[in-house]
Amino acid sequence: MNAFKRAITNVVRQPLKSSSLLLLVTILGGILLGGVSMSRALSATEERLLMQVPAVATLVYDGTQNSGWDQPTKEEINSIGSLPYVRAYDFTLRTHFHSQNLLWIDSMNPGYFTGRGVNNPIITDIESGLISLVEGRVFTQEEIDQDAMVMVIPQSFALVNNLGIGSSIEIANIANDYRWIGDWSDRFNDEFVLAKQMLEFEIIGIFTSEIDYGEGAQFIEPIIFYMPFGVAEDMLNFEIQAMVEEDEEAFRSLGQGIFQEEHILETLFVLYSPRDLEDFSTASLELLPDEWVVMGIDESVFAPIVNSMNIMLDLANAIQFTVVVVSILILTLILILFLRDRRHEMGVYRALGESKMNIIFQIMMEVGTVAVIGMFLSIFIGHILSTFVSSFLFEQHLIEQLASNPFGSGIIPWELTIHIPRQMSVEEAMALFDVTLSLSMIFAFISIGIIVVLISTIIPIWYAVKLEPKDLLL
Repeated sequence: MNAFKRAITNVVRQPLKSSSLLLLVTILGGILLGGVSMSRALSATEERLLMQVPAVATLVYDGTQNSGWDQPTKEEINSIGSLPYVRAYDFTLRTHFHSQNLLWIDSMNPGYFTGRGVNNPIITDIESGLISLVEGRVFTQEEIDQDAMVMVIPQSFALVNNLGIGSSIEIANIANDYRWIGDWSDRFNDEFVLAKQMLEFEIIGIFTSEIDYGEGAQFIEPIIFYMPFGVAEDMLNFEIQAMVEEDEEAFRSLGQGIFQEEHILETLFVLYSPRDLEDFSTASLELLPDEWVVMGIDESVFAPIVNSMNIMLDLANAIQFTVVVVSILILTLILILFLRDRRHEMGVYRALGESKMNIIFQIMMEVGTVAVIGMFLSIFIGHILSTFVSSFLFEQHLIEQLASNPFGSGIIPWELTIHIPRQMSVEEAMALFDVTLSLSMIFAFISIGIIVVLISTIIPIWYAVKLEPKDLLL
């Protein structure tokens, strides 16, 4: 009888020992599979979570003297925008305007509105997923170049004021006297106004928000009105000129952010993927002036979920390490005890001229046959257990983290705060966590199992073959 047949025969004729070894392998394998599946599920969850993060970045002054003179030039911004990580980019200019006739979206009162002058006609906020065009169109390059009096407005503002595509709105560009000590609601009063110009815009597009701000959010959508860059720049220059004519020195001393010879530009870079942020930041450093850096939104906005995943990942790694070590120790001990009971049998084989290699092969086959059956059983048993256990543990950690830290953390530039999605609920975060039985996970589990079995048989095999036939028989 060859070594293979002897191995199978020994497995069958010793059902108690084979069953105990099978049970042990199944239990340990199930726990190990739980650790592997938990780790894989967390990696997949991290990927899904990362895809919820807006792939946007902006330029931030990171020095001690925040001066408009230090800001990157338009040429430098264009160079950064041409990097391979960037899908779309723009440098915009923020301005403000007033109206006593147009109604504010929430308060239904005359409003103070924010305009954004854009250079990129496609509007990068659309590319970033912040807003979505629901009616009309975006700008043409000709409208941008010629500073056309056209505007893209929020849908809720259009509904409140009964506006549509082709409608005209008249707004007031007011240079306020910031020395005025009075209530801000008096901003239309002559005492609070240095100069005022009336401007008329044609509405060419209407947008709605694509960011879910959750119940109780202050605004239904971003309160931004898009216009060509040159128009916003002329509006700011009008205000600055009024301040200069009134009292240049006084307004400089007030430190008004608007009072810059070179306007502070708001940059927005839309990346192909949130994973590109680090490489994009590194590549941009070579193109930026000193003390300017790239900052974007990362996973820190979902800090409670990330913290929960880190805790679970540490637990999964600890389970895998512990199970591997314990499995090696227990299997080694059990195999040594089994082989001690069969030392006379091996002595007879050696006395009959059986080679050490055949005996090693027989031992490996006996252990391997039981281990393989046990691993396949543990795949199904372990997956069922790990699905419920890991989901339960993740949910409990997540509830605890959200209770102690309901908001995201990290340093986010104020220009990007409007892009930040709301914190996920427990239910939404759990929907991202999915323990699936994939082929790659099965392969990883079986690979670890085979390595554990091979290591566990080293000492027993050495014990079996180091003795001569007479020593084994005695």
